[in-house]
Amino acid sequence: MAFEPKPFGKYFLMERIAVGGMAEIYKAKTFGVDGFEKLLAIKKILPNYSADKEFIAMLTDEAKLVVKLSHTNIVQIYDLGKVGDDYYISMEYIDGVNLREVINRSKELNQSIPLPLALFMASEIASGLDYAHSKRDDHGQPLEIVHRDISPQNILISFEGETKIVDFGIAKAAMNVSHTTAGILKGKVTYMSPEQASGNSIDGRTDIYSTGILLYEMITGERLFTGESQFDILAKIRDSVFSDENLNSKIPKEVRPLLIKALAKNPENRFESAGDLQIALTKLLYSKYDDFSPKQLGSFIQKTFQTELKIRKQQTKIDRETENQTRSMLINKMKSQEEILAHNESVELPILQDTTKPESDIKPEDLDHGDGIMPIKENTSTDAHIQNSSSSAIRLVLWMVVFIVLGGLLSYFFYLRNKTPVVEKPPVVEEPPLVVEEPPLPPVTPPPVDETPPAPVLVDIKIASTPPGAMIMVDNADTGLKTPAQLNDIPEGKTFTLKLVLPQYLPIEQAITAASSLKPYTFIFIPDPQFVEATLTISTNVDGASVTINDKKQENLSGITLKPGTYIIQVSKNGYLPQSNTLTIAGGEVKTLSFTLDKKPEPVTPPPTPKPTPNKPPVTPSPDTVVEKSGSGKLRVDSNPRGGAVTIDGRKAGVTPVITTNLAAGTSHTIVITMPGYRTWTKTITMGAKGLEITAPLQRE
Repeated sequence: MAFEPKPFGKYFLMERIAVGGMAEIYKAKTFGVDGFEKLLAIKKILPNYSADKEFIAMLTDEAKLVVKLSHTNIVQIYDLGKVGDDYYISMEYIDGVNLREVINRSKELNQSIPLPLALFMASEIASGLDYAHSKRDDHGQPLEIVHRDISPQNILISFEGETKIVDFGIAKAAMNVSHTTAGILKGKVTYMSPEQASGNSIDGRTDIYSTGILLYEMITGERLFTGESQFDILAKIRDSVFSDENLNSKIPKEVRPLLIKALAKNPENRFESAGDLQIALTKLLYSKYDDFSPKQLGSFIQKTFQTELKIRKQQTKIDRETENQTRSMLINKMKSQEEILAHNESVELPILQDTTKPESDIKPEDLDHGDGIMPIKENTSTDAHIQNSSSSAIRLVLWMVVFIVLGGLLSYFFYLRNKTPVVEKPPVVEEPPLVVEEPPLPPVTPPPVDETPPAPVLVDIKIASTPPGAMIMVDNADTGLKTPAQLNDIPEGKTFTLKLVLPQYLPIEQAITAASSLKPYTFIFIPDPQFVEATLTISTNVDGASVTINDKKQENLSGITLKPGTYIIQVSKNGYLPQSNTLTIAGGEVKTLSFTLDKKPEPVTPPPTPKPTPNKPPVTPSPDTVVEKSGSGKLRVDSNPRGGAVTIDGRKAGVTPVITTNLAAGTSHTIVITMPGYRTWTKTITMGAKGLEITAPLQRE
């Protein structure tokens, strides 16, 4: 069914451009005095979102921030309002296409987006993001605006070659609503950053990662992350680490380092800001293409979408004709009303009343010459209008004169009545009337009134989740159902709290108002970080070293999966001093540990035992000296806790526990144990004939 232009509040909707999972987008106009017109876009929020008070509250809060954004690479937001029950956002209208259409059309034409254009569009996106990320309020405080949904559908390219980001702030409000329809979530998941896919806290660097995905797709024509389900895609995003070896061969060598940095799994390893990314892209663009001009992007878009341009020109003519016809209808209707007023001889005196209507009730026939919404431009017969206006004025004056005269006559009449003496007449004795009794009428029994309330309209709501098997609760009561399932016979208009619970995932809770127009709900679970496995890689400087984690030997040192917790890692090899380390790792964390093993020192030949000097008193050990005999010619140094670095006589001996052999009895040695977060422990010991064991109690700083 073709869309018919119609008023919408203070706007006139001319054409429906697109329908998405969250809103409908219209091309619209607003009008002012003296033929002023402004073209803009209206994003009308769909009813199921408009009914969500939490979503509307968040959308309002975000709109208060993003309305302050004014940048050449960001679509300007003008207003967030409501007409009737419909919430809408008015924004800058961009005559062009979105990046998804550009990528798809290039595939259809079996062509690729030229590299300089891809670099230029990515740099423009980064420029807009840097402005938004660094925006501050009137008091100099950062607004901390993050887009959260940098995807091809939210990048608009005009036929003049402008690159614009749309939907700042809307993404945050939508993502904080627990339920998502399939159409919305599909676009968001594919372009998430690892921290966003893991449910961790995010900042502006998540938009940098998404921009890197867009650049990858513009160059290769392929999506970076694909899978059979959204859960598979999320898993790939969380686990993927890009390097020069596994990056797509279509990526030119000069772009590869830049793209790998933008797509770094750890946000700390990405560009520090979107501004840094924009500078790197611009330097690369003009160093390789010194004759590049932004006009080349406009020419490319016009050539790629030349058929759409022709259709739009024809549509522009149709729009003008439609506007002219609408205005003509308004003029004719106004003329007919004036003629009725001019020829009706029995016109009553008009009664003044409030004729103001809310914006939601304004219709084309309610508009007149001075309403500022739909100005009349056609030539009209002004003489008839003046004549009718004059006739109305004359009739009004005549009626006023009649009322004045009547008022004077009535005043004079009451004056005479008060002056005329009143003659009292004798009372008249009346006889009582003859009463004739008639037989009473039979009682009338009223028909029975049907007080049975109308049966409520019942609706069914389909619930699904990824992964499936979640327990479904309604108003905190277990329904006994698991996703996918259907809630049957819900009274229309009833609001209830839906909660989904799945082990090892964060619970989902959402208020839902039952309506027959509701589409199936699809929920996607975010893994609970405490159940997400961490990844550890261990490297050593010697081949064949033995590695144990909590005394369990590890065969493969690359990509070791661990549950969140604390582990003791020990590395050893014959001929080398062993090392150990205590590691605490969180869910989803990726870490790499490197161990450097030192060779054991050469055996030390003990010096000859000194003969006792006569008349020399025995040596008494100082308080810092520990002498303990145990074992056979060995020195064993341990600490509590373990993992301290040990030096003996200034030489590194490894990490506790450490065993050193061939130290001569009677020799003195200085032992130092250091460990981050603990005080340095120092002791001077004297070797016994049978060896020595020492355990140092380390104290925290």
